[in-house]
Amino acid sequence: MKYGFIILVNFIVLNTVCGQDYDTIPVGYTTSVNLIFDSPVKQWDMGLGLRVEGGQKVWDVLVENSQESQNRIKLAAGIKEFKTTNLFVETATAYYNFILKYEDRPRKLLYQIELDQAEILKEDRRQKTGDSIKMSISVYDKRPSATPNTDTKLDSIPFYCQKILRIEDGFNPIGKSSQQIHFFLSGIYIHDDLLFFKLFMRNDSSIPFDIGFIGFFKSDRGKSGNKKRPKQEEHLTPEFVLHEDMKSLKSNSEIFKVVTLKRFTLDKRKRLYIQLWEGSGGERKIELTVKGKDLLKAIPLKRI
Repeated sequence: MKYGFIILVNFIVLNTVCGQDYDTIPVGYTTSVNLIFDSPVKQWDMGLGLRVEGGQKVWDVLVENSQESQNRIKLAAGIKEFKTTNLFVETATAYYNFILKYEDRPRKLLYQIELDQAEILKEDRRQKTGDSIKMSISVYDKRPSATPNTDTKLDSIPFYCQKILRIEDGFNPIGKSSQQIHFFLSGIYIHDDLLFFKLFMRNDSSIPFDIGFIGFFKSDRGKSGNKKRPKQEEHLTPEFVLHEDMKSLKSNSEIFKVVTLKRFTLDKRKRLYIQLWEGSGGERKIELTVKGKDLLKAIPLKRI
């Protein structure tokens, strides 16, 4: 009965993992697959596939991590048609989860594992990444501003947006990085009936990122506690966007945009979702989540 319970738990865990968006690695019996990480592998663990043969423990998937190449893990099937399982890997900088499935002839035998594929970054790495982004935002804020447009009224929306660009934000950035694209909400400001959202974007990849769409949505994502509710989503239309004409992030470049929306607050169940989508046939996208308490930290422009 005890062993039956363990098998049932493993089955539940595996089905939960497979239902999530993890990278799937096909592994064959006559070939080996290599995973190359950005830092040394500290330990690994397998979800299923451990058996005892001749008094010794044997894995259905063979895993090798040598001292000569600490950043590399080599995988091979120990038996044909092994059951799909998951591989957990801890490196010096992050934690990863992969789905391993059997395939007679895997088409890909070498994987360069990027840091943005990690499930969790370790604190020191997260701090360094966050500090790098904050430093970049701070440096950008201190750049000399463009010559003000003489047609811009001192109490107009474009005037306040330009003023926000020159401000060194005291706001704790909300951001994400994916596929070497960094997208951050670096400041929220308020003036009269308007909220100003200062957005920072950076492209560290060698491929230009054409901005196809930046959207703001209020939504409860269809859940309240454990009870499912109808999805309620409201698209917010900007009143004004500073630098709206900047439609492309070239390789190793960065830009700011300031998006102005009519003032609003959020119910405890709801969130504000800010989405950045790649255009021109690209499929990269990032979504930021903003809580109601973040909106309440909006800085009044009259104080600045």
